[in-house]
Amino acid sequence: MRPSSLIPLPVAFLVLAACNEAPSAPQIALNPGEPTTTQDISVLFLAITADTNKDEVSHSFQWFQDGTLRADLTTDTVAASETTKGETWKVVVIPNDGTLDGEGAEASATVVNTPPVASVSLGADPATDADLVAEVTSTDDDADTVTYSYAWTRDGQPVTRADGTIPASETSHGETWTVTVTPNDGEEDGEAVTASVTVGNTAPTVESVEITPAPAYETSV
Repeated sequence: MRPSSLIPLPVAFLVLAACNEAPSAPQIALNPGEPTTTQDISVLFLAITADTNKDEVSHSFQWFQDGTLRADLTTDTVAASETTKGETWKVVVIPNDGTLDGEGAEASATVVNTPPVASVSLGADPATDADLVAEVTSTDDDADTVTYSYAWTRDGQPVTRADGTIPASETSHGETWTVTVTPNDGEEDGEAVTASVTVGNTAPTVESVEITPAPAYETSV
């Protein structure tokens, strides 16, 4: 009698198990490709990971901040709060079919500068005896120091003035003044902003008064 047919089964099982192949590397990119420090950085899958055994494939994520592994970041997204201008972020995505890891795929991006944002006002209805002062406020997401350049016009005509103040001595009732302010963070200009105002009327003032005649008597008018 031949040996039991049960003996070859473990061998067959081992042969089948050895046929499992690791999944292929995914095709990935980072989104956005040039992130600012206010934007999350996410993994974008350009193609689905292939698995010849048709196993369900999962992915693990390793993030590197300027070449240093951030073991605390394990999802497909890095929050904007983790990033700073000038940093280079790299992700390694490793596929797994439940048994084997496949070859990892890499993508990287450098956090770029965010230009500053400014606003300007000139007040309301300034009189001719008041200076025109450009009141500027700004924000910069990268915490850069912001400087400003000024361009003035009077009734549409350019006026040579490099700062944010027009002395009262240079204004007249009825003139329309416009200032254009451009913020700069040391790397690039932000969007220019403008404000306009028309110089208002200044009420007359009494410089002196006298009573005549002097001396006056009971019969004087």
